[in-house]
Amino acid sequence: TLLSLAANGSLSTATTLQQQVVRMLKDIRARRFSSIMTSEWLGVDNIRNMGLTTIGSGTLNSMVSESRLLFDDIVVNDQSFLRSISADYAYLDKTMADFYGVPFNGAVSTSFYKTDMSLTSRRGLLGQAAFLVSTSGSQSETHPVQRGKIIAQSLGCYEIAPPPAGVDTSLMSSTFPANATPAEKLAIHRQNVSCASCHNVLDPYGLAMETFDSRGLSRTTYATISRTIDSSGALPTGEKFANTEEFTRTLVASPQIRSCLVRKVMALGLARKVASIDDTCRSNELSTQHMTETAKFSDLIYNIVISRQFKMQSTEAQ
Repeated sequence: TLLSLAANGSLSTATTLQQQVVRMLKDIRARRFSSIMTSEWLGVDNIRNMGLTTIGSGTLNSMVSESRLLFDDIVVNDQSFLRSISADYAYLDKTMADFYGVPFNGAVSTSFYKTDMSLTSRRGLLGQAAFLVSTSGSQSETHPVQRGKIIAQSLGCYEIAPPPAGVDTSLMSSTFPANATPAEKLAIHRQNVSCASCHNVLDPYGLAMETFDSRGLSRTTYATISRTIDSSGALPTGEKFANTEEFTRTLVASPQIRSCLVRKVMALGLARKVASIDDTCRSNELSTQHMTETAKFSDLIYNIVISRQFKMQSTEAQ
């Protein structure tokens, strides 16, 4: 179809281009987007290769399916891409419903059904077990710096430098008080000026998700030290939040996050990094217009397709 439209010259018109974007997104092959995003953007499907012994293989498979089905929902139902962060629903089979402790919303235990999650603190991909397990750092405890780094890079497009040579990055050091929380330990760690610049970015993202343990289950306290978890904080850009759920709402409203999400989708279409000044200007423009809670995914894709970056492919920013 595209070759025929290109041959008769109509593919270059805005109306035809938009029609073809909508047509192609309705094709079953558009579901490949979901696979790419779960594997390349967040890498959540890697949980099946982590050698985990605390979670069965069937549950791990269900976790990955939950994440892919959220992307499918965005594409098939033409939802805003922000739903990947803000969705107060999930597609769960009985395995995942039981895992989360929510009612199973279906008749066939192995099928996935849209399930209301608004009464929980889970929102979008960050609240899904696949993401939480893949970023936990170990099978027994969470590592908020690791989670924070992945969120900062994947959702905020921050470039994070490796830690300086010779700096102790462990939070298990005997120099910390015995019953200190990870937040308190990291506050001490940030007193080292060579660490502060990166940790001021990483820590808020990771600590905001400490209400989920290494298996992705909800918690309110650190069992080993009997301390209540404080998930409040502020983004590197200054926006404050009081808890994990409010953290998600803050991410959705952040211009930094919205622009980064556009850049992630653009990079797939361009098959290269979105890094030049012109790229950044275009992604910022698209984030204002088409990365809103009411925007359609097809409009975002269409506006990427008609961009100079897509129509006049080059090797810039590779």
